[in-house]
Amino acid sequence: MRKSLILEITSGLILIVFFIFAISLIKTNQSKPNSQLILPPSQGIDTISARLKQFGVPIKQVDVLSTSPVEIKIVVQGSTNKDSAAEDDEWHLFLAEREATLAYLIGFKLDSYRIILLNINNEVISDSTTFLYSSDPSQQLSEVKSIGADNETVKELLQNRLILNRLKIITDQVTSDNIVRNNTKFVELFLSYPSNVNSTDESNDINGFVNSLRSSLFNHDFIKQTNISLIRVHINDSEGKFLLHFIYDVDTQSQSWAAAEGINGDWYPRPMVPKALLSATAFTATSKPTSTPARMGAYPPPGATPTPTTTTTPRPYP
Repeated sequence: MRKSLILEITSGLILIVFFIFAISLIKTNQSKPNSQLILPPSQGIDTISARLKQFGVPIKQVDVLSTSPVEIKIVVQGSTNKDSAAEDDEWHLFLAEREATLAYLIGFKLDSYRIILLNINNEVISDSTTFLYSSDPSQQLSEVKSIGADNETVKELLQNRLILNRLKIITDQVTSDNIVRNNTKFVELFLSYPSNVNSTDESNDINGFVNSLRSSLFNHDFIKQTNISLIRVHINDSEGKFLLHFIYDVDTQSQSWAAAEGINGDWYPRPMVPKALLSATAFTATSKPTSTPARMGAYPPPGATPTPTTTTTPRPYP
């Protein structure tokens, strides 16, 4: 009888220890980036779809293509009737890529994602697949222990670091998000540049501005202070000519950008600008940018060397 009681007590203690260990393991996994909790793919696509719609991305479809390996497909509706992407299309693709990547990094079981962009005639403009690797250091979240700041303070801190030269900020908007960590900031800047300045000064001014922006985004103390997660910058001249579109994702350290002919920076080789952007309308003080936050480039399929193709995200420009 006594031995039976001791056995029952011992078994009970073992069960209690097991449950405590299991609960602590789950909590540990939830707190670590890139922890694969093997959550159902349907739950993952529901979350991605809901966030993209909240951010204003025109999603036509989010589906699970395969459950083993897990592959999802996101179809984005473009805004042109041509075979090239407009500026907002590029932005929406960046957001779609970012949300899929972040879903993977925060714990959804995902091996690859496919993103398709359609024009208004439902013709494919672009179709790309990204493969994800838990061992790839470039597919890890940048861990930032932020002290945080309110939105207006973030605006002030950023503007104090920017070299504007002749650039004028038309709209600056800061919104908050909690997908990676609490109270992260998404910043949108829309700027204008005088149209009567010679091309050399124009290029130098914009180059100086971009360098001051990048030095801020690559400054750990500044990111810790502001908790900026994503930034989008658009520059037109005062007559509406497109000059620059730049996106940088602090969390995945990825970027996408295009510059008009003559804008020569020492940051990266200049990609060709989409024709759709050359006739863009000038932003005015009453213009409303999309109030949305959002990338990761294509990687080789499993079995190949998982090396990123590039840190930029070029698209099918004409």
